[in-house]
Amino acid sequence: SNKKTGSKKSGRESRSRKSDKEGGESREDRSNRRSLKRGIDDKLEICEEIVSDLLKIPESADFIDLVDKKKVPDYYDLIQRPICLSQIKEKTLYLQYESCEEFLDDMLTLFENCFSYNLEQSEVYDNGRTLRLAFLSMLKSRLPHLHKTVGKSRKSE
Repeated sequence: SNKKTGSKKSGRESRSRKSDKEGGESREDRSNRRSLKRGIDDKLEICEEIVSDLLKIPESADFIDLVDKKKVPDYYDLIQRPICLSQIKEKTLYLQYESCEEFLDDMLTLFENCFSYNLEQSEVYDNGRTLRLAFLSMLKSRLPHLHKTVGKSRKSE
C-alpha cells in the first residue's frame, strides 16, 4: 500500500509541474516576478503595513467588510464604488496595485463613501473620521510623498 500512496503523490507532483509548464511560467519565475515587482516599488509593502495597522484600530470595525445589502439596501444605489479594508488588504497582499497612488485612491474612496453616505452625527461617520486621521498620520510619517498629494488630488472632507 505504500507504493500506491507514493505513486499517487508523484502523480500529483508531475501534474502540478506540467500545469506550471503549460502556463509558461514556473513557480520560480512567478516568485522572481513578484520580487521584481516588489523591488520596483517597495513602498507598496508600506501600504500593506498601513492597512494592517488600520485594521488594529477599534474604529475600523465598520470598514472591514463591505456594507451588508440586506441591512442597508439603499447603500449600493447611492455609492458607486463600494470598497472595504479587507479588499484593500487583499489587493496589497496579492500585489494587485501597480502603484501607491492606486492604493491611496482606494483608501480615499473608502472615506468618501463613509462621509457621503453616513450622517455627520452618526457613530460610523465618527469612526470614519478617526480612521481617516490615523490613516493620514501613518501616510505622513511613512509615505510623505504620497501624503502631500492628498489635498491636491481630491477634496479631503
